[in-house]
Amino acid sequence: MQLQKFGVTVRGFDVDVHDPAITRTGGTTFNLDLFMKHPLVSKIVKTKAQRDFMLHTFLKYIRSCYTLIMDKRVGHMHGPTVSMLTFVGALCNHSCDPNVFFSTRNGRYTLIVLRPIRKGEQIVTSYGPTWWEPCPGYKCTYTCRCPVCKKTSWTLKKKEFPQAAYRHLLLITAATHSTTGVINNADQLNMAQQFVNRYAENYHPGEVFGAAIRIYRQFLNAGLNLAETKLEQMRAVAFWEAFDD
Repeated sequence: MQLQKFGVTVRGFDVDVHDPAITRTGGTTFNLDLFMKHPLVSKIVKTKAQRDFMLHTFLKYIRSCYTLIMDKRVGHMHGPTVSMLTFVGALCNHSCDPNVFFSTRNGRYTLIVLRPIRKGEQIVTSYGPTWWEPCPGYKCTYTCRCPVCKKTSWTLKKKEFPQAAYRHLLLITAATHSTTGVINNADQLNMAQQFVNRYAENYHPGEVFGAAIRIYRQFLNAGLNLAETKLEQMRAVAFWEAFDD
């Protein structure tokens, strides 16, 4: 995998999604400047013509992103769909049956595995709702041709889970109703991850397995929030210690 070679920490900024000029030019120029400073990129792109080509490529790229962020979600999913097209977008396509999800926090893109990825299977995320967390009445600006929407060979499995799996799932579900903060506990996250890894091969996609994925995603988000909070605290402490010196 070549993901880390071009890994650049990009500090984002808020823009009004109703202002295409800002989205297309301001964001493009900002990201281009950072991207062009990467040592591996600067060795390849040296002339003005090459830099202009990169700029036009970014403009086309941002226009695609802008089209996707105009999608509106209703019900329990509020606001516009945030496009997760990144510099590694070619390696991660869209599907309503994702095996990973993107998280954008503090200017970093984080790719997180939701379920085991089989050998030869493409890495896919969702630009909108998923089969296990649908959004009735959802209309998007793109035509989805993923296996779920094409309804060719993709179908929910009706296999009955073993009793041990139901007991496992009940323990995981209990954490989501806790008021003690246990949802942030690493043990609960590990428990959900073990369930997904253990039953994905034989029971994905299925209704019960989809419920487990929803809970696992909640735990992952909670864990990311906790990790980011601790990181910011460490940065703040380091800043003040350096300031005091």
